[in-house]
Amino acid sequence: MAFTNKKAAEASLEDNYAAQGDSPQISTKNVIAKYSSSVLGAAIGTSLFIRIGNVLAFGGPASLLIAYIMYSSVLALISNCLAEMTVAYPVSGGFIRQAGHWVDDALGFMAGWNYFLYEALLIPVEVNAICLVLSFWTEHSKDSGPTAAICIACTVVFVLLNTVGVKIFGEAEFWLSSGKVILILSLLMFTFITMVGGNPTGDAYGFRYWNDPGAFAAYLSTGSIGRFEGFLACLWNASFAVVGPEYISIVAAEVYRPRRSLKSAFKTVYARFGLFFIGTALSVGIVIPYNNSTLQAIVAGELSSSSAAATPWVIAMENLGIRIFPHIVNL
Repeated sequence: MAFTNKKAAEASLEDNYAAQGDSPQISTKNVIAKYSSSVLGAAIGTSLFIRIGNVLAFGGPASLLIAYIMYSSVLALISNCLAEMTVAYPVSGGFIRQAGHWVDDALGFMAGWNYFLYEALLIPVEVNAICLVLSFWTEHSKDSGPTAAICIACTVVFVLLNTVGVKIFGEAEFWLSSGKVILILSLLMFTFITMVGGNPTGDAYGFRYWNDPGAFAAYLSTGSIGRFEGFLACLWNASFAVVGPEYISIVAAEVYRPRRSLKSAFKTVYARFGLFFIGTALSVGIVIPYNNSTLQAIVAGELSSSSAAATPWVIAMENLGIRIFPHIVNL
């Protein structure tokens, strides 16, 4: 049967996938908007808020920015390839099933277990980050009792969200992702406003810290070798923090009319790379210098966990005399 209408052809393909058992499992109401928002925020993790300050101390603002640009560019190319396969073959399991379909079942088996271990190891990372954030308000959160309670509570929440119906999971993912997107945008606005003088001190610091102490920091060694090692440390962090296209393919079979919805969702990947990851890397290098005493003490382990809960933006806010916003950021 020949199709003269592109939409009719796409609908026929989607109906064919539904007949194979990969029909959508979530509500179709506002699915594109909610799906795109979830995709934007799903990959924004604690590494982008907390760990990035340590990496700034390792390599400096220029190394951090270059590393994030390089890794985002590579992942954007991967995203293009993944988008073509996912739109053509929108099945449950995403890139894991695609690896088995397009290459070999052994590759799909390996990709599945590799991704499971990757996601499973993220759970203790997230729990540890929650403990750090809570210690911003009270040092008792680092005691054995509260720490155990936090771990149990987080584990219960993770299990419940992954065992309830997919509609509830989708709603939770949407609202949690929206919160992270709003936070990132707020921090970028904070950076711009304060760097042009909109702060209690009236100091328009601009790109001052790129000149003093400098754009590159030496890590482990001294001289050019040390600066290159600092760049490698930033690139290592970028490889952990900059993720996302795989999330789109994994839930491809859960959306209505995937060949239409997925095209819109994959386009948001470029906004995430450019605004959230690269923009955040630039922002961190603007608000504080890599040799900031608090940041260096945190990296060296000389400060308590309550100080480690402070992100680079919180350190900058406290240095500028801003008292309320740090509590909002840590929420």
